[in-house]
Amino acid sequence: MGFSPTQSEMWTLDPYSDRLVPTWTNSDGRIAETTVVYVPDSNAFALVGDRNAYKKRYGDGWATVS
Repeated sequence: MGFSPTQSEMWTLDPYSDRLVPTWTNSDGRIAETTVVYVPDSNAFALVGDRNAYKKRYGDGWATVS
């Protein structure tokens, strides 16, 4: 069984606002748009790259966290 590559840089600390920002860096070095969502049914947070694809697959049972 093979393993897919993993990402190691998922968060960036903004030193000016002290905000922890989700940052997904692709294996080629490009940064992808990332949104934090809360999924009440699972009582969990998730990092989402494509909100429309996420909604199509999982429906409306989540909310964007700001």
